[in-house]
Amino acid sequence: MVLFGAGIFGWESWSQNRLSNLQDSADMYESFINSLNDDDLEKKVMAEQIIEKYPNTLYADLVTFHLAKISVEEEDLNKAKSI
Repeated sequence: MVLFGAGIFGWESWSQNRLSNLQDSADMYESFINSLNDDDLEKKVMAEQIIEKYPNTLYADLVTFHLAKISVEEEDLNKAKSI
C-alpha cells in the first residue's frame, strides 16, 4: 500500500513538473513572438534560451523555424541550412 501511495505521489509530482515546464516554455515562446519586431540580439538570446531550456518541446522547434526564416530573409542561406 505504501508503494502504491508513493507511486501516485511520484506520478502527481512528475505531471505537475511537466505541466509547469510546458507553461514556462509557452510563456517564453510568446515573449519571443512578441520580440520579433525588436532588435536581433534580443530575439537570438530568447531563441537560444528556449532551445536550451526546453529542447524537446514544440516551442523549440517553432523557434528554430523562425531563426531559419530570419536567416533566409537576411540572405544568409548557409546559416539557415545549419539551423
